[in-house]
Amino acid sequence: MCRLVTIFILIGLTVIVFANDRLYKSMERIDCYPERESPFSNFSKEACLTRNCLFDDNALQNDIQCYLRSNYGYILESDVQETDNGIRLQLRRNQAVASMFPTPIDNVMLDVQYYTNDILRFKLYDADSQRYEVPIPLTSSPGRASLPQYEFIYSSNSSRDNIFSFRIQRRIIGTILFDTSPGGLVLNNQFLQIVTRLQSPHIYGFGENNHDTLKHNVDEHKTWGIFARDQCTNWDTNANHYGSHPFYLVMEQIPHSAQVPSGNMHGVLLLNSNAMDYSFSSMPSLTMRTIGGILDFFVFLGPKPEQVIQQYTWLVGRSILPPYWSFGFQLARWNYSNLTHMQNVVKRNRDAGIPLDVQYADIDYMNEKKLFTIDPINYRGLKEYFAQLNTEGIRTIITLDPGSIDDQIYYAPTIEGIQEDVFIKWNDGQTPVKGSCWPGDVFFPDFFTNQAQVWWSRWISDFQRVNLSFDGLCIDMNEPALFDTNNEIPWNSMETGSNYTLKCPNNGWDDPPYRTKAVFRYDINLNRAGRLSDHTMCMSIRQGDINLKTNQSKYLHYDVHSLYGWSQTKPTLDIMRTITGKRSLVLPRSTFVGSGQWSGHWLGDNEATWHEMKRSLIGMIEFNWFGIPFNGADICGFDKTPSEEMCIRWMQVGAFYPYSRNHNIWKTPDQDPASWSSTAVSIMVSVLRIRYTLLPYYYTLFYKAHTQGLTVIRPLFHEYPTDKTTLDLYLQFLIGSHLMIAPVTDHGARQVQVYIPSLYWYNFYTGVRIASEQKFISMDAPLNTIPILLRGGAILPTQGYANNTKYSRENPFGLIIVLDSNGNAEGDLFYDDGESIDTIGSKTYFYATYKCSMNDRQLFINIIENNYAHMANLTLNSLMIYGLDRIPIAINVDGNELRPIIQRRQQIIEIRELQLTMHENHLITWQYLDIPVVEPREIIITDPKYRIDCYPDFDEYKLFCTIDRSPNQTVLTITNQLCAARGCIWDSNTTTNIPSCYIPIEKGGYNLTKSPTQLSDAITIYTLSRLSTKPIQVRSLTSAELIYKYSLTNRVMETQMNEFSMFGGDINDLQVQVSFPIPIIWKPSAPLTSSLSKIKFEITKTPYGQVGFQVQRTNTQLILFDTSFFANGFIYDDKFIQIITTIPSRNIYGFGENTHLNFRHILTGSFRYSMFARDQPPGEGNENLYGAHPFYM
Repeated sequence: MCRLVTIFILIGLTVIVFANDRLYKSMERIDCYPERESPFSNFSKEACLTRNCLFDDNALQNDIQCYLRSNYGYILESDVQETDNGIRLQLRRNQAVASMFPTPIDNVMLDVQYYTNDILRFKLYDADSQRYEVPIPLTSSPGRASLPQYEFIYSSNSSRDNIFSFRIQRRIIGTILFDTSPGGLVLNNQFLQIVTRLQSPHIYGFGENNHDTLKHNVDEHKTWGIFARDQCTNWDTNANHYGSHPFYLVMEQIPHSAQVPSGNMHGVLLLNSNAMDYSFSSMPSLTMRTIGGILDFFVFLGPKPEQVIQQYTWLVGRSILPPYWSFGFQLARWNYSNLTHMQNVVKRNRDAGIPLDVQYADIDYMNEKKLFTIDPINYRGLKEYFAQLNTEGIRTIITLDPGSIDDQIYYAPTIEGIQEDVFIKWNDGQTPVKGSCWPGDVFFPDFFTNQAQVWWSRWISDFQRVNLSFDGLCIDMNEPALFDTNNEIPWNSMETGSNYTLKCPNNGWDDPPYRTKAVFRYDINLNRAGRLSDHTMCMSIRQGDINLKTNQSKYLHYDVHSLYGWSQTKPTLDIMRTITGKRSLVLPRSTFVGSGQWSGHWLGDNEATWHEMKRSLIGMIEFNWFGIPFNGADICGFDKTPSEEMCIRWMQVGAFYPYSRNHNIWKTPDQDPASWSSTAVSIMVSVLRIRYTLLPYYYTLFYKAHTQGLTVIRPLFHEYPTDKTTLDLYLQFLIGSHLMIAPVTDHGARQVQVYIPSLYWYNFYTGVRIASEQKFISMDAPLNTIPILLRGGAILPTQGYANNTKYSRENPFGLIIVLDSNGNAEGDLFYDDGESIDTIGSKTYFYATYKCSMNDRQLFINIIENNYAHMANLTLNSLMIYGLDRIPIAINVDGNELRPIIQRRQQIIEIRELQLTMHENHLITWQYLDIPVVEPREIIITDPKYRIDCYPDFDEYKLFCTIDRSPNQTVLTITNQLCAARGCIWDSNTTTNIPSCYIPIEKGGYNLTKSPTQLSDAITIYTLSRLSTKPIQVRSLTSAELIYKYSLTNRVMETQMNEFSMFGGDINDLQVQVSFPIPIIWKPSAPLTSSLSKIKFEITKTPYGQVGFQVQRTNTQLILFDTSFFANGFIYDDKFIQIITTIPSRNIYGFGENTHLNFRHILTGSFRYSMFARDQPPGEGNENLYGAHPFYM
């Protein structure tokens, strides 16, 4: 009979624990054999019992079959102790339960530090012996928090089985952020585990590994490894990659809700560099396991998502401010066959108009792939070519690997390295560890020693000064990566001539009791049990300076393996800044917590697949969380050959990666932009020009990342944290707060489903406001378009594009002003010389804020910092305003009238030729030209009877051509293709008298391009511009003038006449005049002023920007002539002119000379009458006759 011991209620979840552990709920079991998925795990009931765990013979398929006892854990040993910055608790392992693994840690200290008001730190460590702790610099606590936003609550020994647990919760609202009550706390010498119940299933982060969704699915019960490994990102799933970032985030939910987010988020860092893994359960819970060091946690309270990242980067280090040129497009490939090949690729891209800022040289430039060498045959002249590129504004980056070839006779870097004790050695302290890599047998420098940093810096300096000038470094293979460790021969032995591979000894470090998912994930591919040292160095070797007490190097590689790339990055950046005197750029493949303060990161060796394109968006967002916002994937894929469509789509999304580089492997053909068709090149140029235009916005965001810790790329839930739908989105992302990118990531797709989280989002291209909120909409995405949206309330700084940033930085600036619901917007601009070191510290930069109020009719430019001298040579030239229904006129700047060019481009008001100085404050004010917006009547939108015929030149949609007056007739039928050629919509299901081919409501017509010209009180000229090139008949005239004139025709009868004339073509050369002056019998009196007119003329516009006009009686307000509802049907081509108006009644007479059977025209049906003088006697049809009288009543 089962005896109920305790009922423990937490966050609305009842956890029932019975004395009989076999009835322990499956989802609450703590896995005792997580490596059972390996074919070499030897998992069995006996193996489970050997670990002193429980085995369930009747477990279901997805149940945890081997699990910890519920009383496994620690007991509070003594009363809590107060410390200077928190509390300390002493714990003792529950000896009633045997340990899972040998060498348990029986006495544990738990230190809780109130680090800041928003950061709590807790450490679990051996109370009796010192253990390895991660040696990275952190921002120190300023002292015990005075107003902590958290509470640390621990259990007494009266809790379940007397097992100690604790929780961390928000002080005011009590939301639990970290909760160890599920049990499972294990501390052994080489196995440390902690389990926390998750407040919600909305968990993100952990890296670097591949997963197919941004949010983890806790119900999948998956495990991921974290351990730096040279592993391509395209390799299946659950694979750990190049870096280690044990940092996660949880979006909290409203208690007792259906996982509805509260809007609060917290983050947790496990500061541990040993191999580890993490797992989820549907409780939901998170289990973290590591095989060394201590459990050192930081909890970041947020509560907003951006605040979590700010707190995290405050602790581990703010990200770099990259040089401005690094935001330009970058071009690379592994294995240009020679320098001529590289030169040809660069030339063809520049000739094609592809902007280019950085050219790379990968390891093929080296002589036999040896560090600090140049191939004397294939790359002769590389130094001179790089110098030439630099004069043309193109920077250069080269690849370096850390491995130095084992040539101790002729190769100076290795000779000096041996002499200076630079390389990692075996534990005898004498023999360098040798492995296999690109040039053959290599040694790896130990960057934990000062002598290795000096050696590395000296060789970079000498190489840059003497052999090859370059602006940045790409560091590869620094996980560290070796070929075929523990295998018989390296895969590249035929190339290098060496069959040597590193073979690691069997010991507790290279073969620990628990290998972690970072190792056993690969067992099935190795056909043997994987080892930690596979593809890298032996774990038992030591690194760092000699400890004089032990006469051993300070660190085991077992502990610091994942820090190798981290240890190399800072000395590399330091020497690059020293030798160039500039900011420079370092791009390591392997990163760790805090690497972002010295480097960017490329997302590794991906593959040319649509799947990998999607994954790149996850990696890009996650590395913003990890504090490395300057990141991006290899555009068009590194391995395999992309299709043209894929490369176009990847270039479109890659144009918005912070780090935008096209790069591919040696065995694939060229995939640089200019290698594709002219159509593809045109599309790529177009999207790169958008990127270059937006670079000041990007740069300002990176300034904020560098100084405030904000993200640059972020998911939608950062801005909409209470919107549940946003929690799963990553295929659309934000750049800052106000720019949304929704790329096409599927083959053949020409539309994208885009979630609109709130009102006041605008189409970037057209300015049309998206009339949706918290809904998915379908956005057109033809091959030449990547959907981009702008959020109301922002001002984005821009600058004219050029073929690289050297020249774009000399172009005028602009502002994109995107209005919110109140007609307001604000933004800012950070700018400096783009390359000097620490311009922020020296205050040699420019910073301005911009605030716009359409209600106050003003834009205020406020200069905060004005210490970048060159800003005085630059101008603000343009404003592009989204969300403004009225056209600004009478522009004043600082009280002086200005006459810029003002035009409407679809739904965007563009003001150009401002020519304002950038380095001075300005107040821009204006007045409005009020044009009422006329919404199309619903019946006009939905009823096919109101469609505007796109093929009126086909009578009843057939053209009959009589050939040689024979009875035979050739019938040409309108088709979908013919309809599409005119830019119209095809509907094959229409009935009689309904056009099959019709003009879409959002296309066609003209918009107003500038303020009206008032020639007199009686005459006004409105300048119009074609809204789009389609629909088209023969030759579209792109501009026109609408002239409206009042004149008195008969004072006695008090009648009035309105005359409006249309002129087409070049406005300054009126060659085509639609309304010709004709002599009349009498002359009218002097023109009547508009204020006395009994007929009102008014310009209108549709929501799509098309201009219409109305003629209205002033006394009865009856509208006599109105083109507003059919403004899209106004066509003014060279040989086709059409205007459509509503009429105030069905009683219409006139028009001639033609035959019609009724005096009053019949409006039902689709009768069409023509007017053209013709020798045609009257008949039964609607023939045109002898004269032309286009007059109706």
